[in-house]
Amino acid sequence: MERVEATVTIVRKAAEYRKDFGKKCGIGLIDAVIAASAYYIEAKLVTRNLKHFAPIADICLHNLKST
Repeated sequence: MERVEATVTIVRKAAEYRKDFGKKCGIGLIDAVIAASAYYIEAKLVTRNLKHFAPIADICLHNLKST
């Protein structure tokens, strides 16, 4: 794991994700910040919560259940 500072750029991207996917996919603020962080550091997001993250096409997603 890598610690990522929540920069203004990440927070703005998180707000965009929250706006675009909040009601449709149930993505909350914390999940939006996680997704935005993964996007900006170009990291693979490993999760069991595909429901919230799968619709976000610009992040690399890995299903923890498949390992």
